[in-house]
Amino acid sequence: MAKQIEAMKERDREKAAEVERLAKLETEMLPTLERQLEQERLLKERTLAEALTQIATLELSKREAEEARIKLEESLLLEIARLKEDKDEQSKAVQDKFLALTEKCHVDNTFHEYLKDAESTFLYL
Repeated sequence: MAKQIEAMKERDREKAAEVERLAKLETEMLPTLERQLEQERLLKERTLAEALTQIATLELSKREAEEARIKLEESLLLEIARLKEDKDEQSKAVQDKFLALTEKCHVDNTFHEYLKDAESTFLYL
């Protein structure tokens, strides 16, 4: 019985030592683990905030790029219309000049024919 009592006391001492070791671990490790978890949480919050800022910046850039694309498209359409008008005006000017030259040639040919007729008439006389 004395051996049993001694064995029980030994188990009690072992349990007390284990409880003391666990309490020591708790007092030493728990604050460290809590700090690490807090640091990780803060890091994740900062990373999330940076990601949200980047997303907002990208969305703004996307909107600005779309607006610039629309303005460029409008500008190009206006420039195309202006160039078409210029081409049409130039075509009309060339056509008018061609008609004027054709008319002049016709008049010159008519005059040339008249001179030929006059010369042949004069030579005939």
